[in-house]
Amino acid sequence: MKTILFLVCALSLLAICPSVAEARGIMLVTYGETIKDRGELAAELKDMIEASTEQGVKMGYCYSYAGMFWIDVWTWGGAPCFYKDKRAWKLSDDDIASYGEVAPAQVKKPFFYRFPEGLLFLGSMVLLIGISALRKPEAAAPVEPKQADG
Repeated sequence: MKTILFLVCALSLLAICPSVAEARGIMLVTYGETIKDRGELAAELKDMIEASTEQGVKMGYCYSYAGMFWIDVWTWGGAPCFYKDKRAWKLSDDDIASYGEVAPAQVKKPFFYRFPEGLLFLGSMVLLIGISALRKPEAAAPVEPKQADG
């Protein structure tokens, strides 16, 4: 009995620990902030940007998410950013315009920010269930009872 109690307590502690990806919450529901890499900085802007941030920063897109089983279901609050490791500097529209690379409206959001994997999966499931519900089952031909010879 003590062994079972120990195992239940150990598994409960593991279930509420954050994952390696630093998602918070119980293993079934995850949430937090993440950064998607958007590439290296333009060479002509690199020195100016690194002077105001840190050496080795990259361009990214920082946003909040909620999901299940480490699959994003909903995302919000996204903004372009410079980042290095887990530190991010979010950019306002004025910041983006001052660097002159692209207009703020032209900054592309990552595909899976706009359409999270979990939302695509749930949408597909609803679509498949809807299609299967609309299909009418084929009517079976009536079976006539056999008459005994006699």
